[in-house]
Amino acid sequence: MRTRDSAAVRAAFTPGARLQTALLRPDGRPELREDSVGAFVRAVGAPSDVAWDEQVDSMHVRIDGPLAVATADYTFFAGPRLSHCGINAFQLFRGPDGWKIFQLTDTRRRSGCRAEIGSSPP
Repeated sequence: MRTRDSAAVRAAFTPGARLQTALLRPDGRPELREDSVGAFVRAVGAPSDVAWDEQVDSMHVRIDGPLAVATADYTFFAGPRLSHCGINAFQLFRGPDGWKIFQLTDTRRRSGCRAEIGSSPP
């Protein structure tokens, strides 16, 4: 994402992959929101003066044959400012072209991040 390489991002996903966000609405009700991988890829590749910097840590991976599940904490900076944080949960399939994401679910919050909202990357 930092390099805005939409071709590399698209290549990381299987055809038909799903992108979802588990969130709490302002009224406190939980919601599972689905986004389009295509829209995400276009957003990554769109010209912008604002750099996207998703910093990932605490990665945990489990592999069983052609299936892998990976989870990681992340902190997302839009330009020099912290935007949000959460966890990423990836499900990957190892096929003839290697490992590809077929499901990516994340959470997004603006509190409890490892940096304060509005702060610069460490």
